[in-house]
Amino acid sequence: MTSQDITLKRYNSIRKRAFNNYIEIRLFYFFQQSVVNPGTNDIIQLIIEPELYDLYASCCQLTFKKDVPGHKKLTIGELDKLYTKWYDSHTQELQSLQQHFENNCFLSIERFVEIYNSTERKCHYCNITEEKIRRLKKENKIKTKRFITRGKTLEVDRINPFQPYEEGNLVLCCYWCNNAKTDEFSEEEFKKIGKVMEEIWNERLNK
Repeated sequence: MTSQDITLKRYNSIRKRAFNNYIEIRLFYFFQQSVVNPGTNDIIQLIIEPELYDLYASCCQLTFKKDVPGHKKLTIGELDKLYTKWYDSHTQELQSLQQHFENNCFLSIERFVEIYNSTERKCHYCNITEEKIRRLKKENKIKTKRFITRGKTLEVDRINPFQPYEEGNLVLCCYWCNNAKTDEFSEEEFKKIGKVMEEIWNERLNK
């Protein structure tokens, strides 16, 4: 796979996730406002306040029987059903929403390539470089079974996983850090873990 192919693959991967996030957070706003069938224009015109991301994140941790915080008439299970019903009844509108999102709310492929290609090829958290990853593999010091599909090149991570996929919230990181950080750790917290991982990588390289 060429470097251009890898860049395009990274772009398409986060573009799909970013669009899903764009829709999910906006539907969440309307559902917790008791608006169960927002239209395309409603979604496009909505401006999301930062606090909503925190509320959405807290709901992701609740079981189906729990109430949506601040909304005693709506449980997480009922919220999930609203999502399913909306998607089932708005399949045709999704294409136009995606077109609007990609044209107005997301990095262009040209801007993404510019950022991706100008960023140093090292993990934001543990500082491992793609050159070191290749060396570790060559010396049979990579242990993961996933290396066939992930790990050979750096991936794109959101610094804050509950904020949009946008410039300033995207960094390059290795598969191992991306896999371990999940949605649990903040950037500052995981950099502490990254220091330990960096020590381990260097120990393997120096053996």
